Amino acid sequence: PALRWLGGVEGAASVEEGVLTMTAGARTDWFNPPPGEGMPSGLANAPCLVFSPPPGDWQLAARVEVVHKSLFDAGTRPAAAGAVRPGALP
Repeated sequence: PALRWLGGVEGAASVEEGVLTMTAGARTDWFNPPPGEGMPSGLANAPCLVFSPPPGDWQLAARVEVVHKSLFDAGTRPAAAGAVRPGALP
């Protein structure tokens, strides 16, 4: 299916031999801190590619690999049915 960037935040992405590779920019994150006094505010500015699912039954299989460069680097594969909003991840 056609891919589109969520929330107008674009990153770098390419598809080669059926493999989607994405790179997030510096100082981008999806961070939802636990509640509490003195906790930093959340951040929802990382790029995310989304698509509209095909009609009928279907399955999605994904493997996420991350090249860690900093202590808190991570990779994720959020999945949700319906509308997805940046900062409101399933």
